[in-house]
Amino acid sequence: MANPLVSIGVPVFNEGRFIRQSLDALVNQNYGNIEIIISDNGSTDETEEVCKEFDARYSWIRYNRFEENTGPSANFNYVVNEAHGVYFMWASGHDLWSENFIFECVDA
Repeated sequence: MANPLVSIGVPVFNEGRFIRQSLDALVNQNYGNIEIIISDNGSTDETEEVCKEFDARYSWIRYNRFEENTGPSANFNYVVNEAHGVYFMWASGHDLWSENFIFECVDA
């Protein structure tokens, strides 16, 4: 299968300090067939604003926000259950990936 969809799950909580750089690294991948699912577990910092900005800019990003912290299990499960890709990858709100990371993983 050429260029299978890769789902990237990004469960976050109070990642405002790093989330913009992490999302920049994800949207600048040289592998084009991706979806990014962000689930915000009731952050109290600027995480929500940054994620909404990316969600509005890119049609292949989906952003969910729980009003209250539901615990890590519910947040991680939400991301997995929303994924549609042939492959799934986890990313955190403070990861910095090289631009060819997803391409190299799919190629392998």
